[in-house]
Amino acid sequence: MAHLLDTLDDEVPITYGQFLLRGVSGLQGVHNRVHLAELDRQVYLYASAEHSRVRVEVWDGEPPPWEGHGKLVADASCVAETGVVAVTPYMFAGSGRSVLIGPAFFEYGLHLYAHNAERLLRFWPIKDVFDPAQHLRPDGVEAEAKPQEAVETRSAAGDWVSVRVPGSGEPPASASPAKGEEEWPLDHEHEVRLAELLGDLRPRLLTRPPTWLLDTDEGNRRRYLNELRSSVAGARRLNPDGLPTFQLASGELGERPSPGLSYRLWQWRPIEEPKEATLAERAPIDAEPTAQDTAPDGPAQDELASRPPALAASAPETLTAEREVRALDVLRRRRLVTGIVTVLREENGVVEVRDALPPEVARVLAAERAWALD
Repeated sequence: MAHLLDTLDDEVPITYGQFLLRGVSGLQGVHNRVHLAELDRQVYLYASAEHSRVRVEVWDGEPPPWEGHGKLVADASCVAETGVVAVTPYMFAGSGRSVLIGPAFFEYGLHLYAHNAERLLRFWPIKDVFDPAQHLRPDGVEAEAKPQEAVETRSAAGDWVSVRVPGSGEPPASASPAKGEEEWPLDHEHEVRLAELLGDLRPRLLTRPPTWLLDTDEGNRRRYLNELRSSVAGARRLNPDGLPTFQLASGELGERPSPGLSYRLWQWRPIEEPKEATLAERAPIDAEPTAQDTAPDGPAQDELASRPPALAASAPETLTAEREVRALDVLRRRRLVTGIVTVLREENGVVEVRDALPPEVARVLAAERAWALD
């Protein structure tokens, strides 16, 4: 039985009888283009009114027939570009609302119901269509170029946490504490007004609250809060188990990061001086190696063995997926570490990421193999 995972309700102004469905392309199966069509990789919705009330539903399988008002006007499929979709006006800024429908580069079923100017869109995952030659083409490589190796990786929808039914699995860890006020110095009046405006979103901010929110018009303020609330909800769907996260500048990923996509990250990490082990902590000389000693996602054992004792570092809590130590800077007491991360959300140039999970790692590795240099 299919389960409803998430919903999005929005009201969209209509210009020239149309508005946009963003985040998907490759529309197939649409025979009657009165309500839905694609042109130049942009999907259009049509309605003859000034505004359309739109509801987007996210399902983990093909949903049962809709029992409310309206009729099924399109039974189609499409491909998610990042996994995040939104409905926006044709010529104006949207409301800022969006919803995560599932993994990027998946083919999705789409049922479109229409009743007067109201629209109901229902998405559910069909199959993984990730192609490293198309979806993770390296920067600067011409579109006509072919990868050296044909690498295929296919996953099932159930492999992805974003398709997990709410309430199943392990409970998430507690949310990160709010930033200390010494990090975000604001006068008391501004702080009180922003706290009232942001409400339960205040502890979820990654950056200093933008003071322009207090002076801008209601439309801009509402749009910012909608974007923030949608990004927080998407981040929860992408990290339901509350895995450790960390923040970085968007420029560290080399391109504009998209929530739901995975990238290889390079960072200089400080080398910590090792603590003197107590007698109880020291393992016997003839002890067999433990599972932790041979964990594949940690530094290679020969790399640890060759490292000077004074430069040994404690294992970080993050950046462990396909982690490698590529360089050691002894004088600056740092080392260059690489690992694969998944973007949860972005806020004012700050990105929140977590270590990538197996299906996410597989995609990045497949693309690296496909586009390997000579």
